[in-house]
Amino acid sequence: MKSTIKKKDFLKQLRTFLLTHAPGGQEEEMDEVVTPELEKLCDEVWKDDFGNVVGFVKGGKEAPLGISAHKDEVAMIVKRIEDDGRLRVENIGGAYAWKYGEGPVHVLGRKKLIDAVLSVGCAHTTSETTSMTQARAKPLPWEALRIDAKMEKEALQKAGVGPGTRVVVHRCRKEPMQIGDCICGWALDDKGAVAVLLAGLKEFRSRELTPKSDLYFGITSYEEGAAAAGSYMGREYKLGTLLAIEIGPAEKEYDVTNCEKPIVLYKDSGHLYDKDLADEFCDIASDLGIGAQPATVSSFGSEASYAKKNGQVGRAGCIAFPTQNSHGYEMSNIDGMLNCAKLLAEYLTRHAD
Repeated sequence: MKSTIKKKDFLKQLRTFLLTHAPGGQEEEMDEVVTPELEKLCDEVWKDDFGNVVGFVKGGKEAPLGISAHKDEVAMIVKRIEDDGRLRVENIGGAYAWKYGEGPVHVLGRKKLIDAVLSVGCAHTTSETTSMTQARAKPLPWEALRIDAKMEKEALQKAGVGPGTRVVVHRCRKEPMQIGDCICGWALDDKGAVAVLLAGLKEFRSRELTPKSDLYFGITSYEEGAAAAGSYMGREYKLGTLLAIEIGPAEKEYDVTNCEKPIVLYKDSGHLYDKDLADEFCDIASDLGIGAQPATVSSFGSEASYAKKNGQVGRAGCIAFPTQNSHGYEMSNIDGMLNCAKLLAEYLTRHAD
């Protein structure tokens, strides 16, 4: 069956998602743009107590199937405001200070969005400036940097900034860039997967088929650092199977390249994926003529693998699009993303009447 997924439309929607701010637990911007898209494609849509935006499609009597893609991005969280007004921060999820480098950030105050700069210090210093000595000696630690908004401590507090305030890459840096066959930007993990999920769902719904099981499409919360939303969905919606849509590390150690072939995971650091399910995805990819990259990944975990590990779902699977520079300025093969969506649509089609 010929795919109707259009690259231009996909990239337009992806850009909208990438420009949002959605650090863990403060994902309202993504909720606002993704909810209407789910409403076009699902029978019901709601936001559950965990913060997941869930789209429901009524199906047959087989055990319910969940498909998830998380909406939160790696970010920073304020630890305290120093007396000089600069912010001391820690990471949320797998954020590394050296991935960001010095540059503009947004501080998400409760009353105001604040422009600021992630700062380390002057290079023209000696051992007297201990923060720079520390930064030169080893990979940049969080203790060596500050967020500088050029505001007094009291003014920051009046703007609703304090411990717990989120800090993200500035919107001016979030405009995606296309080079060669890749789309590049911040937070392709996992807003790119949200776009893939929606594209695959749209393709499936266009075929006007009835799934053999109820389908729960979760645009999930708090994945970075916890990956607990899949466990919540598995328990709350009594899922038989959970499939995670993810980025996949394009690295030689996993025999994965940043190409048009989707990645099918057999194991990650969370748990084993169900082999028959992974085999099925590889077979479907072969039937579609797009091929797949089977992989066992050692430093990676998805909501599906952790839900399986926690005993909250019976079966778990994960398909991913190849990505370089994960948790930094990421580069993903566009056809790899589109083929991931086609793989999802075909899997749903083969489990429908």
